Amino acid sequence: MPRLGYNYTEEEEERRQKEEEHLLIYTPGQCSSLLTGSLPGVSAGFAMAWDGFWSSCCLCLQRIYGCNCRKNRRGKLKGTKGTQCECIWVLLLLLVFFFTLIWMLITLTLGNDMHNFNEEVFRFAGIWLDWSVVFLTVAAVLLTYCGILMLLSFCLVLCGLPIQLHWCHKVLFLLSAIVIILLCVGLSLKWREEWQTAYIYMQATLPFLHIGAVIGVSALAWVLAGYYWRTKTGVLKYLILTVYIILLGALYPLPVYITSPCVLKSSDLPPKPGLIGHRGAPMLAPENTLMSFNKTVASGIKVFETDVAISQDGVPFLMHDSKLLRTTNVREIFQEQSQYNSTNFTWANLQKLDAGSWYLEKDPFKTVSVLTPQDQEEVRRQKIPALQEVLKEAEKNNISIIFDLYVPPEDHPYNDSYIDITLETIFNSSIRPELILWLPDEQREEVIARAPGFRQIFGPLKQENYTLEAVNISLS
Repeated sequence: MPRLGYNYTEEEEERRQKEEEHLLIYTPGQCSSLLTGSLPGVSAGFAMAWDGFWSSCCLCLQRIYGCNCRKNRRGKLKGTKGTQCECIWVLLLLLVFFFTLIWMLITLTLGNDMHNFNEEVFRFAGIWLDWSVVFLTVAAVLLTYCGILMLLSFCLVLCGLPIQLHWCHKVLFLLSAIVIILLCVGLSLKWREEWQTAYIYMQATLPFLHIGAVIGVSALAWVLAGYYWRTKTGVLKYLILTVYIILLGALYPLPVYITSPCVLKSSDLPPKPGLIGHRGAPMLAPENTLMSFNKTVASGIKVFETDVAISQDGVPFLMHDSKLLRTTNVREIFQEQSQYNSTNFTWANLQKLDAGSWYLEKDPFKTVSVLTPQDQEEVRRQKIPALQEVLKEAEKNNISIIFDLYVPPEDHPYNDSYIDITLETIFNSSIRPELILWLPDEQREEVIARAPGFRQIFGPLKQENYTLEAVNISLS
């Protein structure tokens, strides 16, 4: 813009007008005259139509991105140079898009363990919801929004249009960044082990992600070139170019340092580890039921993991939750006692509950549709199993058993003797001692003395008191 009160020389005025022309988008009539004058054989009608289309596209981009669609006195769309501040906003947008993409990948890895989160929310709020859908939807919306803004900014740079992001978009994409940061902090505080899952997922998919990164960064060169040659001065453009060259230098040789089972020779792969059925096969049957155990056996899994509680009359039974609300119909059978701890029920009352129909109603893993009608009928017949029943089936099928043993409430009649009752139940069964993988830390020395044939499994807090020979066992 001309400065008020300043008299330009003819040379300065001519240079100023040329710079202003460089920042203008011609109207349809002006563009069509240029096009028909420079390209023989091109009709004025076609040129008018094409220029109208192009001008409309440019106007639309500016309206969506920055609401900048003013015209000057000569009927041209008014353009302004993208200031360094606006360029920094574009770089921030690119950074937020990158972190949003990373969070989307992390969200995909959480899907395998999201049922644990669903259970925690149910125990806390009493609401059953597949939160994986919520997390995926939020991640997809944030990624789509940031991606659209990023593509719009690139298009504006390539077209030589101003990159002035509207304040509303600035607020929204900064809020997106804050949401991603809060989600990452929450994951680190409440579910830290999932970072290891994300690392394994990245290790397996990194070769394919690298291909996508190479394509994306290479395509970014066109945008960077457009910005570089249209920007007359400024340290920022040289800084961006330097960072881009460093990024390329780090990205292209990255495959040399990638260690992934996807790019190994089959002869270099280690033996496939033995698998443990967490609560059996909960994707194919209700958790902690005999049907779930049988599905585990049919899947070729060698270890059945479960949870054991003690009933009011001293019978060890399989139940993960402290209450019966999630996996039984206790509200229908014992409405007044539905909020009681599961150990406050006698074994006779526990046997009255339906432990399978909830699975068909809630479909926790979205796998009910693959069950045959016979399987669905078997699901409806499931009851809470006693530990004695599972031990009998484990011996019959040569399956190892590992379980968490819950301490009964203080007012429970077997609060002090629950380990003795569990050991007696195991001793009275026909299962071989080596099939028992003993996990509870309470009274471990006594358990080792009474049952030396049990294979001891240690948590991270107890390993310092025992030799690792008892820990590194083969599950095959």
